[in-house]
Amino acid sequence: MGDRAMISEKLAVAFITLSLVMGGGLAYLTIDAINHGGRVAGTAGTTGTDATPGADTTGDTGSSGSGGAGSGGAGSSSGSGSSRGPSGGIANTQAASGVTGDQILVGGIFDMTGAVDSSVERDTVRAYFNKVNAAGGVNGRKLVLTYCDSQYDNVQTHNCSNEMVSAKVLAVVGWTAPKGENNEVKFLAQDQGIPIVGGLGTPDEYAYPLSYPVSTPFTRTGTALGAQVAAAGIKHPAIITLTDVPWIAPVRQKLVDALHANGVQETHIEDATATDPDYTGHVGNLMHSSDRGPCAANAPGGACPDGLIAALDPFSYSRLFQAMNRSTWHPPVVAGGLDKGNQQDRYAGQIEGSRSLVPFLSPYDHPSNATVTDYLGAVQHYYPNQVPALDVYTQISWTSAQVFVEAVKRAGANLTRKTLVDALNTIQNFDTGWSKPISYSAGGSHDPNHCVVFMQHDNKSSQSGGTWHQYTDWQCFP
Repeated sequence: MGDRAMISEKLAVAFITLSLVMGGGLAYLTIDAINHGGRVAGTAGTTGTDATPGADTTGDTGSSGSGGAGSGGAGSSSGSGSSRGPSGGIANTQAASGVTGDQILVGGIFDMTGAVDSSVERDTVRAYFNKVNAAGGVNGRKLVLTYCDSQYDNVQTHNCSNEMVSAKVLAVVGWTAPKGENNEVKFLAQDQGIPIVGGLGTPDEYAYPLSYPVSTPFTRTGTALGAQVAAAGIKHPAIITLTDVPWIAPVRQKLVDALHANGVQETHIEDATATDPDYTGHVGNLMHSSDRGPCAANAPGGACPDGLIAALDPFSYSRLFQAMNRSTWHPPVVAGGLDKGNQQDRYAGQIEGSRSLVPFLSPYDHPSNATVTDYLGAVQHYYPNQVPALDVYTQISWTSAQVFVEAVKRAGANLTRKTLVDALNTIQNFDTGWSKPISYSAGGSHDPNHCVVFMQHDNKSSQSGGTWHQYTDWQCFP
C-alpha cells in the first residue's frame, strides 16, 4: 500500500494503547481449508474466502471462483415491496442465501490490484466481522467474507459479481470498486436480488430498493464542495476530476451548478485518469487554461486560477500534488477524501492548509469517539499493517458492516435474503456513532445521509506534526 507512516503522532499512541486492550480469542472458521491444505488453486489472487481471519492475509483460504450452480436471485419470495423490486425476486430460503446452521456467507468486491488498492476496505470489513465472531457471532452464526479482486476493470468487476451470484452470498457488504461498482448495482440488486449494504456513493447505489448506502452520494458531495469553495472566498477555481469512472458526469455537473449558484466561475475543467503515471501535463493545463469564463481581471491578487477543486482517488492525489510541487504552484485546495494516512507525506506542501470533505467525524479530530476507538482498535488488532492506510472510504466500509450486522441481528434465526431485507427496512435512526443517524424503509430507493463536515490541514507538513482538524459543523444538503 505504499509508505506506512502513521496517521499522526497522537493517533499512533492511541493505536498502541488500543491494541494492548483488545483481547479475547477468535474462533477460526475453516472453509475448504481442510480439503485443500489451506489454499485452493484457481484464479490466482483474484478471489478469496475469509476462512481463517487473522492479522494478515497469508492465512486466507483461496477460492476458484464458481461456488455453485444456483443464482442468488432464484428465491420464490416477492420483491421488496417496491414497484422496482428485483426482477427475479429475493431468495427466501437459507440454502439460496448463503446461510447454514453456523455460518453466514457475505460477499465483497474490492479493487486490490491495478490503479487503486482497496484491500484496506476489504480488511476493514473483515476486522469488523472478526470482532463480531470473537464475541460469538450473530445469533449463533459466524460471518464469513468471500471476496473478489475487481482489478479496477469493468469486465473483471462483472466477473466478480457473477462469482457472488454463484456463491449465493447473503449480501454484498462494504464493496469498493470505483471503476465498475456503479455498473454492477442493477445486476446484483435488481436482476439477482442480492442486497448491497454500503458502497462508495456512486449514483446508481441510490436508485434501487435492495441497495442500502450508508454515506452521502458523490453527487451531493459535488454540491457541498461547490458551496465550500464559495465560503472559502475562491472566485475562479480550476477543477480536476477522474474521467475513467462511468459515473463522474453527474457529479461534475452538480459541482459546477453549485459553483455558479454561489457566484463562482471555474476557469478550466481537467480530465484525468487513475492510471495516468504523471500529472505534469494536467497541472500545466490547470495553471494556464482559462476556457470557461473570466479570470485574471477579477481574481484576488491577480491570481488565475485562485484555487483548485480536486476529486481524485488517494493515489492520484499523490501524483497531482507532486506535479504541482515541481511546477511551484500552490493554490488553495478544496477536495474530497484527502485524509489517507499513508499518503500524507507524499502530498508534501500541497496538503498544508488544504480543505477536505468527509461524511463522517474524522478519527484525526475525534480520537475519543466510541466508534473511532472501536474501529481503530479492531483494525489495529487484526490487520495492523493497514492502519496507516485508513481513510474516509474505510469509514464507509466499517459503517456498512455495522448496519449489516444490525440487520442480521434483527432478522433472527430464520435468516435469508428476504428476512435480511425486511430487517434492513426496519432500521430507523440507527446511530453509527460518527455520522447522522441512518434510516431506511421499504418501497423505494434509499438515501439516508445528507450531511458532511469539512476538515482543514494545519499549515505545516505531516512530517512536522501537521494534521487535520474539523472546522465546520454538519452541513446538510437536500
